[in-house]
Amino acid sequence: MAIQGEQFLDVANWIYKNNSKHAEICYRCSVNRAYYAAFHVAKRYLKLPKRTTHKETIILLKRNIAPAGEMLGTLYEARRDADYDLTQYVSQAKADECVKQAARIIKKIDSKSK
Repeated sequence: MAIQGEQFLDVANWIYKNNSKHAEICYRCSVNRAYYAAFHVAKRYLKLPKRTTHKETIILLKRNIAPAGEMLGTLYEARRDADYDLTQYVSQAKADECVKQAARIIKKIDSKSK
């Protein structure tokens, strides 16, 4: 069954809100899922092939919807830090900011799609 990028945002929200005793891990995972929600929606909007890189997607989105592209670039850096820099603390506020940022990116893309 095919899924849509927006569904990752639902999961990001769920992970963020249900963080139990592993709060920071959940915050890191919600940052990751939020990024991928926006990334997949951007790729769909731009009609990009599967193998298009993150950097290429961000550059192309900046050319088409500059504010959304800038936000996706920022979200990419947050996702990369959350996934790979385990020495850097990911707070509840950071996770919340990233989930909201992904929602804003998707909204901007959706408004351009119509």
